Amino acid sequence: MLPPMISFVTWNRAGLNAQNLTELLNTTEDFELYIIDNGSLDDSWEFIQSLKDVRIKLRQRFDVNYGLVYAMNYILKKRKKEQFYISMDSDVQVLTKNFIHQYMKVMDTFSEVGLLGAVRDGFFLEKNINCHMEIRNKVGYYPFHVIVGCCICIRPEIFEYLGYWNEETCGADIDISARINKRTPFTTGFIPTIQIDQTQRISCEVCLIREKCTLIKKGQNCFDLYYSKYSHSEFAKIMQGKENAYLQELYAEKRSAYCASIHDPDSIENHIYNYEAAKENFQFFKENAN
Repeated sequence: MLPPMISFVTWNRAGLNAQNLTELLNTTEDFELYIIDNGSLDDSWEFIQSLKDVRIKLRQRFDVNYGLVYAMNYILKKRKKEQFYISMDSDVQVLTKNFIHQYMKVMDTFSEVGLLGAVRDGFFLEKNINCHMEIRNKVGYYPFHVIVGCCICIRPEIFEYLGYWNEETCGADIDISARINKRTPFTTGFIPTIQIDQTQRISCEVCLIREKCTLIKKGQNCFDLYYSKYSHSEFAKIMQGKENAYLQELYAEKRSAYCASIHDPDSIENHIYNYEAAKENFQFFKENAN
């Protein structure tokens, strides 16, 4: 089996990026890591350039941040046909050293599962999620219809149906579960055997790159910088109408699960793609997150 692709997109919060990438690379798992820096204004890119690991197959910096989905699809376009795909948000610290083995164990046991998500401790209680574990040959997972996308694994066969992340809404995990469960033969669920942490802020005292931090010298820090430019909450309000319209078409079977991408001209030529909607989304992030 090919080593899975891991997609990791950074945008400011250099302290978290350093912590979480270091934790990921400290595992002994075999994978191909693709890192995009979305125009960070702190020391994220300098740290990424300093990493030395043969599992890193791409490290690239975009001068302009066009949003997370734009960067994720740029990476996804490079996935090999038979390659499993793991998307990991930059705020995810993987605590389970053999996390890929855990993903593959469930995927191998349950061929109907197309997407598995790992979540932090307390997530089910926080979101009031009550689901029953499916167990087969002592391997289990929690079937559920909506999966948060912070740390997910998708089997390669499903991309024939999915194509890419939805650039027309830029909702990422908001609609991908619906696309899978409503318009493909596959299902989604949570994996209980992978532990992650999603601490949103760490102190400069424990930061791995504090000695090289250029912001400290200016009396600043990477987290204040991040939140000063964070615009996802505002974007979510704007995007809600697009998302609702898209889901209505999906449920009415006016749209397939397939979403095209600006990074793949053939996909746009052969499938429905609302270029104006996607362009509007990219423009929002260009104007508000740079």
